[in-house]
Amino acid sequence: MTDSSNDSDDSDDYLIELIGLKEDFQKEGMAAYGEIYNRYWDKLYHIAKGVCKNRNGYEQEAEDLVADTFQRIYNQASSFNKGDITKKEVIYYRILKWMTSIMKNVFFDLYIDAPGKELILKENKERKNNPNQIEEISSHIIPIKTIKKHFDDEDEVFLNQLENLEKNNHISEEEHSETINEELINQYINSLPKREAEIVRETYMCYVPGKNTPKEVLDYFENKFGTKRDNVRRILKKFRDKIKEDLEEKIIIRR
Repeated sequence: MTDSSNDSDDSDDYLIELIGLKEDFQKEGMAAYGEIYNRYWDKLYHIAKGVCKNRNGYEQEAEDLVADTFQRIYNQASSFNKGDITKKEVIYYRILKWMTSIMKNVFFDLYIDAPGKELILKENKERKNNPNQIEEISSHIIPIKTIKKHFDDEDEVFLNQLENLEKNNHISEEEHSETINEELINQYINSLPKREAEIVRETYMCYVPGKNTPKEVLDYFENKFGTKRDNVRRILKKFRDKIKEDLEEKIIIRR
């Protein structure tokens, strides 16, 4: 994975904001675009190779897909929204999620023929009509069913968990409030079975920013606890839902 830090001190989200202001600050916008290109090219190329690997001349096509994706990133930079996220490593994955979504759109628009598009739109319609499978789908988003091995949706699932956790951990600016919140969360973690408690703690309290990708973290838990990654995700989701549903009224919220 390409490290999002380098000689520039500007954060990735700030650079994307500058790109979005390119019409008013052309020089700064172009410089920011070049920096973002350098920071994220390797990761997007890795994803693009997975998308194109079953096609003739896939490496060149992957490079073309990355180039087309960056062109659209340049044009649509103002659409990026990091929300309430503040942690650098979570913002990094948030940006990758946004860029991957753009790549999906580009792949659909420019690299899939008419019959393929018709099939994808049909699948999207079927998924929309099934409440149990609804995800954020538009006519331009390629469903997991069609290209499930092309885009790393495990990263997206893990990112959503990190984002939700950060929102819960930053609900108060007052030190005593943070202490109370931590105590409430720790009480719940301590009530979990030993293995589940270890998975939650290691994921959310021992995660080293920029050191491991979400996929690597899931692989680590698979090996350490001898469990399937779906079970790990279930444990993490259960934790997140419990915090939201049962502890929400007790946790001190910033006004």
